[in-house]
Amino acid sequence: MKKLIILAGAIGLSFSAMFARLSNANSLALAFYRMFFAVLFLLPITLWKHRDEFRSITVKQWLLCAISGIFLGFHFTCFFVSLDYTTIASTTVLVDTEVFFVALLGWLFAKEKITVHGITGILLAFAGSIIIAMGDAGKSPNMILGDIIALVGAVFIAIHVRMGKLCRTNISTTVYTTIIYFFAALCMGVEMLIKGIPFTGYDGYNYLLALGLTVFCTFLGHSIFNWGLKYEKATFISMAKLLEPVFASVMGVVLFKEMVAGRTVMGCLLVIAGIIYYILRGSQEN
Repeated sequence: MKKLIILAGAIGLSFSAMFARLSNANSLALAFYRMFFAVLFLLPITLWKHRDEFRSITVKQWLLCAISGIFLGFHFTCFFVSLDYTTIASTTVLVDTEVFFVALLGWLFAKEKITVHGITGILLAFAGSIIIAMGDAGKSPNMILGDIIALVGAVFIAIHVRMGKLCRTNISTTVYTTIIYFFAALCMGVEMLIKGIPFTGYDGYNYLLALGLTVFCTFLGHSIFNWGLKYEKATFISMAKLLEPVFASVMGVVLFKEMVAGRTVMGCLLVIAGIIYYILRGSQEN
């Protein structure tokens, strides 16, 4: 059941690109308000229901949470900026290559082993992701730049996931997400100040889109993954996110008329097959 809940989080996460495309506000401002609204909602709950736990957090835990949140902020920046240059499918696919970086960091620093079946599942899903991206190749003159930004975003989210795995050992989901969303918002706020991006002046339509990002993509996406970090390996969490480009590609077709070739459909099927194989075979041996 926990695995199914985690997989459902990919559905919420897949709305990110749709909300970003519908917005006409600055990408970084949209990402900032996504986190800002999340903190506004979570902070009263944390200070009231979890105040004892919040007060007992050690300096080391604060540091780990801060690092996790800052890299989450960097990730959001890369994700939304990448969408300005390339397609929804390419952005979501390349960002979700985080599974490789998460597995690599786990092998290097956490002594986590990846079995043959686990590697097979990852490679199947990644092969499907590459096929999806190839379906969009050549449609934008700035696509390579967008792809590079998205790939950097994958590295940032992998560090966030690894830090989160350490934090979630002794910190509840509510307290952890409140802290990391605060630092993510702080990170993007500083970036906005440096770049001279205004915090106000956007119409109600864009604020509603940011609120939609908070509800669907943050609470029903990232928060579910952060909850799952306590029960599943970080590599599985990242594997589950590979479903995001499947749902996002469908939304791109329906809402923005982004044409999808037959190879993209085949890629989606490979992603699903890889995840199922990882769940049934690879995760049992880890």
